[in-house]
Order: sequence, then structure tokens, then C-alpha cells
Amino acid sequence: TVSEGMINGLVFYANVVHRNRSIYFPSTEANPLAVFIAWLNLDLGIETCFYNGMDAYAKAWLQFVFPVYIWLIAGLIIILSRRYRIAARISCRNAVKVLATLFLLSFAKLGRAIVTVLTYTSIHYSDTVHVSAWLPDANIRYLQGIHIPLFITAVVFLSLVSCYILVLMFIQCLQMKSDTLPLLWVNKLKPLFDAYTGPFKDRYRFWPGFLLLLLGILFVLFASNHHDEPDRKLIFTTICCFLVITLALTFRGVYRKWPLNIIESSSILNLGLLSVIINYILKHSKSQTSQTVAVSVSAGLIFVMFIIVTCYQGYKQVTTSRFWQKFTLSMWRSESQQGLEEPEIITPTPDLGPQQADNMTDRLLPVVRFDKYREPVLEYQDDNS
Repeated sequence: TVSEGMINGLVFYANVVHRNRSIYFPSTEANPLAVFIAWLNLDLGIETCFYNGMDAYAKAWLQFVFPVYIWLIAGLIIILSRRYRIAARISCRNAVKVLATLFLLSFAKLGRAIVTVLTYTSIHYSDTVHVSAWLPDANIRYLQGIHIPLFITAVVFLSLVSCYILVLMFIQCLQMKSDTLPLLWVNKLKPLFDAYTGPFKDRYRFWPGFLLLLLGILFVLFASNHHDEPDRKLIFTTICCFLVITLALTFRGVYRKWPLNIIESSSILNLGLLSVIINYILKHSKSQTSQTVAVSVSAGLIFVMFIIVTCYQGYKQVTTSRFWQKFTLSMWRSESQQGLEEPEIITPTPDLGPQQADNMTDRLLPVVRFDKYREPVLEYQDDNS
């Protein structure tokens, strides 16, 4: 989850690359790495048609429905975990962290959906007559008819996303004033905010919001590039990547643990270098093969890093689980019992001496004699007695 701090750089890389998929993956053939990048954006990575006659208008609605669908599932798990212990055990009490991770993964998907709904084009019938049409489907007039509810939905989500970024940017200031009446909601949502800010140093808890702000600026710059010039998009990406790395070096690491700084910086540096290489290839050689090789190497490194992070987190979850602790404890007990010899138990006979006849406990309690003492101190005490 995002509370571990290991996927922020990976998600930033995947968001930018998937947003400019036509630049980074120019080939139309199926690429497993492109599908992997799409999965990190909550996308299937392949062309889909769920029913006959599905058009761009229906796809635009589905872009909003799918994130809300998985949010509702996570929210339902949180509610059930608070009311029922069985649900809490099944969800491992990490439902809030999962919801925070889903919010982060949904950011780019919602950004693309909002930009798609708000874009338009002009159709000129003559020098004086022209109409505004929705860019994905020019048969739909912009802000007319069926486009109005879609436009309102996009504006609502745009407001929510903007508030989401601002809250994460200024979460430190909001938590300092959370005892006031207008900001009491900050305390109620503290577990959600702690999932984002937990891995960071106290001074740099704004870092997740800062990365999302840069990502939002990049999306706006990409959308404003009407001529679809790839060199401008690559230049914008390179500037943002090296800005993030420069700030991270200036702050001497924003995470509490140094491996997290390396993981995020290497992912963003990978994206910056990839943008520089692709821009050089497009300006000079324009070789699609060289472009594919460069992207495959870069995305392959991200994939390997993702696998390592996933295996480490899986190992960590298994070794800290109750089942694993019980298993290791039972193994330790079995090994320790195998190292001890069985004691010889001698029950006293009723024919005892006159001095021990008055002690009834000697008649009832057995006498345990070890042929081999476990500790030499016991043998020493027995000799002295």
C-alpha cells in the first residue's frame, strides 16, 4: 500500500508514460510492458467493447464509474471491519490503507477522463458559421444535449481532485489547526492522511501532494498541446523529473528510510532519462525500433523494481502474520523438547520410615529424578544439599 512509501515513484512513472502512450509506445502491437503500465493506472491496457454499439460517450461514463465502483468496495470493507470482527480479520485491518492506495492509483485515470470530457473542437462550415463539438465524438455538440450531464460530472470530479491535491499539500497546516470547529473533519480522516504521510519525515509530509500537483500540471500542459507535438510533452516531463530530483537532494531525502529515497529517485530519474532519449531519437534518427528498445529497457527496470517491492512486502506480511508466528513457535517448542531427555518418575511406596510418616505430602506427590541435569547449577545445588 501507499503507507509503505515504496510505490510513489513507480506510480508517478506509470502515470506519465501511460498518459503519453502514443509517444513512449509507438508500436500498435501488443506489448506486455505497456499492459503492466496500464494496470498501474487501473486500466486494462487493451481495447475493450463491453456491448454492441458502445461509443465514446459510453466509454467516458465508464471512466468515472470504475474508480467509484472500487472506492465503494473499499469503503464497504472499512464499514464492515468496524462492525464485525470477522471482517476485520479477513481484511487484516488494512482497509483504510488500501483505500488510500486506490485513490492514488485512480488519480491519473480520473485526470484523463476529465480532460477527455472537457476538450472540444470547432467545426467551420464557412467563414462566419462554426459550431463547437466534443472532440472524441464530433456528432455531440459541446455543452448541448447529452454532453451537459457528462460535463457537470467532470466538473464535480475536477473539484474533488483539486481538493484532494490541496489537502495533501497543506496537510501539516490543517492538522495543526484541527482542533477548531471548521477543521474537525481532519481528525476524523486522520487514518487516511497518515497512510500518505507516514513514511515521510515530519517536515516533508507535503511530498505526496506535491507529486500529485506536478502530475496535474503535466496533464494540463499535455491537454493544452493541441498540435500534439511530442517534443514539448517530453521537455515538460524532463523538467518536472529533474525538479523533483533536485528538491529531493536539497532536502537530503524526504523519507524516513533511505531505501525509499533511492526507489523513488531512481524511478523518476528513469523517466527523465527516458524522455531525453526519446526526444533525441525523434529529432534525429526517428527510428521506431530504437524507440521501442529504449522504452522496453526503461519499463523493464520499473517492472523488475515492482516485482522486488512486491516480493519484499509479501515476505514481510507473511513473517509478521499470526499464523507464521504460531508456526515458528510450535517448531521451536518441538525442537526444544526433542533436546531434553524424558525424566524418570518414581512413586513412593507406602512403607516409609517413622520420620516421613507424618508428612502426608510425601505420600501424595511423586518424586522426579533426572539422570542428566539440564543446567550445571542444579547439580551444584544438589551436591551442597
